[in-house]
Amino acid sequence: MDRLSNYAASSAEVIEAQVDMPVVGVITLYVSLLTFTLRVHPDRLDHVDQILGACVKKLSGKGKLEDTRATKKFFSLLSAPLEKYNDIVTSLNLSNYPKVMDHLDTATNKVMVVVIIQSIMKNNTCISTADKVEVLFELMKGLIKDIDGTLDDEVHTKVDFVITCFTFSR
Repeated sequence: MDRLSNYAASSAEVIEAQVDMPVVGVITLYVSLLTFTLRVHPDRLDHVDQILGACVKKLSGKGKLEDTRATKKFFSLLSAPLEKYNDIVTSLNLSNYPKVMDHLDTATNKVMVVVIIQSIMKNNTCISTADKVEVLFELMKGLIKDIDGTLDDEVHTKVDFVITCFTFSR
């Protein structure tokens, strides 16, 4: 599927050339490209990761997203691989997935960690290697930190409960 690779590469160039394009427009284009890729060629994780990487590159230096519409689109971008593969392990294999998550605001971080945990439980995901468990917990830890860097007690308690349920349901 060389055409898809060429399209993904040229899309990144087109987006980069649009210096005044609003962030919501940029993310919308990447969501569309990712959705297309996941439907047409879901077995090509390299294409999925390439799209996520191009999005990270475009958003570098912009900090956390503050636009509500952009945040919703960004949530769609992060949820798409989870929904397609029904497996967090596949998303953890995408090197750019955690990098995309770095751009989430605090409120969306808290929602995303719940979505990830629910996906794990819903799909009875077995994370078989210690490395993947460590990556998952690091990802979750980063998602539940408040702006000042401390863990939100309420979210921390909920996550502990869900992880305990997840662990003992095995």
